[in-house]
Amino acid sequence: MLSAPYLHQDRDDKLIWMLDSRGGYTVKSCSAAVAGFLLPCQTMNIPNVWKPIALPKVEFFTWLAVLDRLNTKEFLQHHGIITPVENVCCCCQTEEESLHHLLQHCQQVWRIWNHACVQLARINLYPS
Repeated sequence: MLSAPYLHQDRDDKLIWMLDSRGGYTVKSCSAAVAGFLLPCQTMNIPNVWKPIALPKVEFFTWLAVLDRLNTKEFLQHHGIITPVENVCCCCQTEEESLHHLLQHCQQVWRIWNHACVQLARINLYPS
């Protein structure tokens, strides 16, 4: 049978990190726990996460896009910087300018990317 913990009314509550012998959170103990969890299946190589694979400004742009923090007109409208009337795509002038529109749906942006890829790598991209 399980016993209930004894509560001390005269003591403050405190958090205890069970993965560290002193009860305090450390990055080392957390990393060890994560590594121990991931290593058996070998699905992820954690050290490669921090290796640069592109120019820093491209990585920063990608990071902002993943977090949905690019300064699109939708983002600026949400924060009260522009009015809803001003939220029109700067490329096609037909849709609201959102992250998803600019990176996935805007035909003008697709034409720009297609032209750049053809010129730089001779790869054709077609919107799906």
